[in-house]
Amino acid sequence: MNYLEILKLTDHTELKQTAGLKDILKAVDEGIKWNTASVCIPPAFVSEAAEYAAGRVRLAVVTGFPNGYDSTAA
Repeated sequence: MNYLEILKLTDHTELKQTAGLKDILKAVDEGIKWNTASVCIPPAFVSEAAEYAAGRVRLAVVTGFPNGYDSTAA
C-alpha cells in the first residue's frame, strides 16, 4: 500500500481551539488535494466548510472536543 492509498483512509483534521475560518478552509483544500477520507472540523464551521467544499471532500465533526465541555445530553 502506498501513501496515496493510505491517505484515502485517513481523516485530515483542523481542531485547534484557535482555528478560524481561514484555517478550516485551508484544511478543506488540503483534504481535496490529498484525497483524504474526510476533513474533521469543529461543528461551528460546518455550514461554511460544506458550501466551500461543494461535495469535493467529506466533512466530519466532533462533539465536545477538545475540551469536553458538553453535557451528556448534548
